[in-house]
Amino acid sequence: MAIVLLIIAAVLLASSAQSLAIIAIALFLFFVGFNVLEASLPSLVAKFSHPGAKGTATGVYTSSEFLGAFCGGLLGGLLYIPETRNYSTIFWVVTAIFVVWFVVSLGMQRPPYLLTRIFPLPDDATDTLRERLLALPGVAEIAIFVDEKAIYCKVDSKIFDEASAHAVLTQA
Repeated sequence: MAIVLLIIAAVLLASSAQSLAIIAIALFLFFVGFNVLEASLPSLVAKFSHPGAKGTATGVYTSSEFLGAFCGGLLGGLLYIPETRNYSTIFWVVTAIFVVWFVVSLGMQRPPYLLTRIFPLPDDATDTLRERLLALPGVAEIAIFVDEKAIYCKVDSKIFDEASAHAVLTQA
């Protein structure tokens, strides 16, 4: 829905850039869509990433976001011809980019709703600990960090039993 708001805003700016009221409406729609995406996309990246790679994934996302801002500004500057004041051309190109983004987003799957649970790594942990934790109902992924003495588990809270996990951890 947020991408659709961006598309509507870009179409309004491309077709009615002479009306101050239309520009104001377009900017309002653009920033509503932008702010929704600004808040939800990092969360989406974290949901799809492995528990041990969330920091890397969000770092790559943030770098890509700034690279996109740079490339967008560069493209807008290259497309703009001062003599003709071709603002609408730039907004039509932006609209096309948003439409491609929207079509790509239609093929995305909704991530499962998983929570991250952090457990202390027992000092006497065995090599089979990962497999035994993964065998518990509701455990989707596990990352073990020996240097942190921590176990990060992505779990489905509807079926995950934390007491069972503690039982496995005490057996180490």
